[in-house]
Amino acid sequence: MMKSLKKLEKNILESFMTKKVERPYHQLGRPRKYSKEEAKQKYAENAKKKLTNLTADEKELILLRQKARYLEKKLDPEYAKKINKRQKARHLERMLDPAYRRKRREARKQAEKRKKQIDPISALGDHIKDSARNRGIDAPHKPLEYRNWYENHIKICYFCGNNNETIRDYLKKIGEKVGIQQNRLHIERLDSIKGYLLDNLTLACSICNTHKSDIISAEDFKEIALKYIAPKIKNELG
Repeated sequence: MMKSLKKLEKNILESFMTKKVERPYHQLGRPRKYSKEEAKQKYAENAKKKLTNLTADEKELILLRQKARYLEKKLDPEYAKKINKRQKARHLERMLDPAYRRKRREARKQAEKRKKQIDPISALGDHIKDSARNRGIDAPHKPLEYRNWYENHIKICYFCGNNNETIRDYLKKIGEKVGIQQNRLHIERLDSIKGYLLDNLTLACSICNTHKSDIISAEDFKEIALKYIAPKIKNELG
């Protein structure tokens, strides 16, 4: 009995003599009922339950408040910097994943494809510049100049005299695949020796552009197209 009393006395003295450790404010009070992850999950579940019970007008009001709060925060330069840093860090982290990079490339390709379908001449100037650079051909004008030239030019094939719609109808009738390449007439050089100069350009349909060779001059191929290609298209379409 005496030993236990002495031990208790010793423990009490030690507890009073030891330095009190001050805990941070957020650690005071009763211990957590759930861990941080569990608390987040519970909060998300409760939020979903509340959201399902709301009317359409109440949901719209919540979205408007969220947008207003976000736009208000976005005006703060410090908040904008913080968001940009966070987005960049997340992007760099995700780019380490090969599956994410592959998915991103596919999404970019699909976006470009949709853009070409909606506006076939959106990337016309850039396409000419890239193609000319890859083949070592001179293309001195800016992309916008090529686009303006195309917009101001009469949309008829220089060689066979058909418009793009006629060519598309003909290809569909003979069972050929009609893709993005047939969404517009192509820009072709009259003289293959010269580069993509504005006074050396003309429009050609996908059929004439495919069959014309650099060996044959533009005038010679025009004669061939009017004699053979144009009548065949006309007879097929009736």
